[in-house]
Amino acid sequence: MNFKCIIVNNNIFNSTAFKKVVTKIFNNTFNMYGGRIMYNSTTIRQGGGIYMESGTFRMYGGVIAYNRAETVYGGGIYIYGGNAYFYGGEITGNTAKSYVAGVTTITGKIYISGNVRIQDNYTTYPNDAT
Repeated sequence: MNFKCIIVNNNIFNSTAFKKVVTKIFNNTFNMYGGRIMYNSTTIRQGGGIYMESGTFRMYGGVIAYNRAETVYGGGIYIYGGNAYFYGGEITGNTAKSYVAGVTTITGKIYISGNVRIQDNYTTYPNDAT
């Protein structure tokens, strides 16, 4: 059976919940083979598209695009204490207020191989990191 997941147009505004994000991975594994995580935003925390803490994220295909982290970093993907493996897919057009907009890691590791495109992500704070 082939399933496609589309997570689109979700907004987290003025929430008092901890780690206010659209897609959260906590001490678990998320394998993305296709689908889209697009046009999501958070005004309180990092990780506009995906917030991962102490887990494993593997991207084989799909698109993570046009997500926003309006307070800090990780517009597309924010990784805290976990590992991310990129083998395919596209991460593009994500924005963050400061630091890194596409894929950000804090005490985690990122592995890239294969045919993955990470491009055209930007920060609104003046620096050169994408």
